Amino acid sequence: YIEKEVLFARILGCSDDDVAKVKESLAFTAFRNLLKSVLTYQERVETRDIQQFALLKDSLQLTKESAEKIYNEACKSAMVEHAASFLKPKAGTTSVTAEMAQRFREQVQSVGLNLKTDVGFSEKLVTYLFALEVQYLVENGRETELQEVQEAYDLPEDRAQDIVEACCKRYISQLLNLALRAAKKYDER
Repeated sequence: YIEKEVLFARILGCSDDDVAKVKESLAFTAFRNLLKSVLTYQERVETRDIQQFALLKDSLQLTKESAEKIYNEACKSAMVEHAASFLKPKAGTTSVTAEMAQRFREQVQSVGLNLKTDVGFSEKLVTYLFALEVQYLVENGRETELQEVQEAYDLPEDRAQDIVEACCKRYISQLLNLALRAAKKYDER
């Protein structure tokens, strides 16, 4: 096809701009679908997945500028669609878990996107996901990862500190409630 592309385009009455648009549309759709599949079944987008786009770009002879635009738009589109399925509770589940939030955050990072500016998450949603992860990290003694998570969510340090404090207070309160219940049961015996 590539060798006869100009001939086919002329037969169909397509201009060079039309051919370029068709190639861009094909590349966008193919890469977006690849990403959607990867996001569903893998923890993150790997280098080999991105190399698939490079092969696609080369085979369609896309310009560097259009390839960059297509890559960014396909990543954003795939992430937004994936976010919709990840945030919509499925039958039998109640809500988003810390593990789900972490996986999605890492997937977004793996393609170089930002949750707020690129995926379109509100400040409240980003704060909620961050709080889920903070609670999980605190409960599992993984406080050393808090700085990395804060940077990944692109939250101001003072806001992140307030959230960490609130999560720590909640965790301590839960521990105290458990201890008081255990003490009460012990007294009753």
